[in-house]
Amino acid sequence: MRQTQTGKKAGTFGWSGVANAYYFVDNGSGVGGVVAAQFLPFADEGMLKLRDDFERAIYAELDAVAKA
Repeated sequence: MRQTQTGKKAGTFGWSGVANAYYFVDNGSGVGGVVAAQFLPFADEGMLKLRDDFERAIYAELDAVAKA
């Protein structure tokens, strides 16, 4: 198993809701996150980019702290 492009590790779980609400829990890294909005259509391209950028920022910070 491998990690995603945003940095989530194998075994991470998540959920998404019709009004563009997303969360994930990465037990392996001890982190999670929520990005939520209230608009349609579901899986709006801009919202998906925001979600992925958010996840990348979390894992980039974790990497920076681990290297410090």
